[in-house]
Amino acid sequence: EKVGTMRLALQAQLFFLPFLLRLCCVECQFERVQEAITWGGNSLGELGRDYTILKSISPAAVSAIHQYDVKMVAAGYSHALVLLTDGRVLSWGGNQCGQLGRRTTGSSFASVPDFVLGLGKNDTIAKPEASDGVPPGIKVVGITASYCHSLAYTDDGRVLSWGSNYFGQLGRDLGEREYSIWPGLVALPAYAGFIIQTAAGGCNSDKASFSLALSIDGQIFSWGANDKRQLGRSFSLRQDQTPRLVMFPVLGSGPVVKTVDIKKIAAGGHFAMGLSQDGKVYTWGTNSTGQLGRFYKTSDRESCLLPNNATASCSGTPAPAELPYASDGAEDGMFVDIDCG
Repeated sequence: EKVGTMRLALQAQLFFLPFLLRLCCVECQFERVQEAITWGGNSLGELGRDYTILKSISPAAVSAIHQYDVKMVAAGYSHALVLLTDGRVLSWGGNQCGQLGRRTTGSSFASVPDFVLGLGKNDTIAKPEASDGVPPGIKVVGITASYCHSLAYTDDGRVLSWGSNYFGQLGRDLGEREYSIWPGLVALPAYAGFIIQTAAGGCNSDKASFSLALSIDGQIFSWGANDKRQLGRSFSLRQDQTPRLVMFPVLGSGPVVKTVDIKKIAAGGHFAMGLSQDGKVYTWGTNSTGQLGRFYKTSDRESCLLPNNATASCSGTPAPAELPYASDGAEDGMFVDIDCG
């Protein structure tokens, strides 16, 4: 009997045009027996099975992890992560940017699942920077896989990152390196408090990736690529490795903070969304194909950010604004969930 099925089209829905999904999509499900099931493209071992099979339309269990109790799955452009109930993390698939969090000797991918360094795998490899490595006693409770990097949040409200840092999407100092196979703590500001969710976006076309974290008090923090204002802040910073607060402006009052209690975040290729406790949706980033759900008439590098006004022109302010929508003409229509494609 299958119950509580959870289906992910790779968070990869975040990164590609629909006609590309078939080439690299990994999909996973939970069953009562807590197995991970995959199907789709397998050119880099994304399915966790025989990598000589380039694709599969038949869902099948990842047999190499059958003995483990799976809590959560996440999938990126070409790699997959699995969180076990005991807090350990397994990875497989592409590793060209270190997104598996471990070495893959002799190749840039691994079709056989193995543990992430410091999160189940013995972390004995010499670490080049102080920001590398997992502090003792950490237990992961959530995971996120992006284009070429990975995130995890812990039971004590901290965030770990590993993989590509070309756009600062790891949120920590790697010195001169552009990627890290070692998970390390994201340098969130002290006032960020306890983190309860992470999200990450990116795009195969330009590889520009960014990261988001949601705190228990409903605040969003962002870092990484900002070429399309996906960080929800100043466009003068085309990328920023320092996690900073996403600001919510009030229409007609200048760039002042609006108190918005966010309960869920989502990230797409070059845009992001937040769902508030009162059922409102806020969007920011590129609006090149109308993905912000609001009127626009500027280039794809600018965002339509005026709240609750479907006919106003774009302000160009790099901050979130409310999605103008009323269910059946009612003013109090509430959203219950969000996702990005």
